[in-house]
Amino acid sequence: MLKQHDLPGVVNSQKGRKGDKSWTVTLFMPQEIFDSLDTPSKLIDLFDIHYRDTIPLIGKEKLVKDFFATKPSPMISVKCSPYHVGSTCVIMGDASHAIVPFYGQGMNAGLKDCFIFNQLLDKHDNDLGKVLQEFSQFRNPDAEAICDLAMYNYIELSICSSLNMPYKSF
Repeated sequence: MLKQHDLPGVVNSQKGRKGDKSWTVTLFMPQEIFDSLDTPSKLIDLFDIHYRDTIPLIGKEKLVKDFFATKPSPMISVKCSPYHVGSTCVIMGDASHAIVPFYGQGMNAGLKDCFIFNQLLDKHDNDLGKVLQEFSQFRNPDAEAICDLAMYNYIELSICSSLNMPYKSF
């Protein structure tokens, strides 16, 4: 079960129970807040204020241990075109269209790349020159659209006013 705490522009978290009955927590907040959480007591204070119900589920010791064992990661979105160079090189998935995680379609987009590429191999009898060019032309508009939709959903969820907010999952 996913529970979301939303404090627009400040701190947002998602927590969910995993299949092994453990918990995972992902915090979304400005880098300055991550930087300010430099002691266990500051971290516990933040959770006492914003996520009090999370502490008994995880435990203070595990929360501190897991939080300080990871570093925040920036969220990025990548768009590029074309996806190929000549008839010998192609990029797919996150290399060609990384997506922020707020639409839940990043992996699906990468798998769709593989599916379409395979269809084009069949269509063009494995002629990579034709396959790569058509792949770039055909796939790029849809991939850019899902990148945009994910970013719009990020804004819609009001997670922050800035589009430069890192996250930490532990």
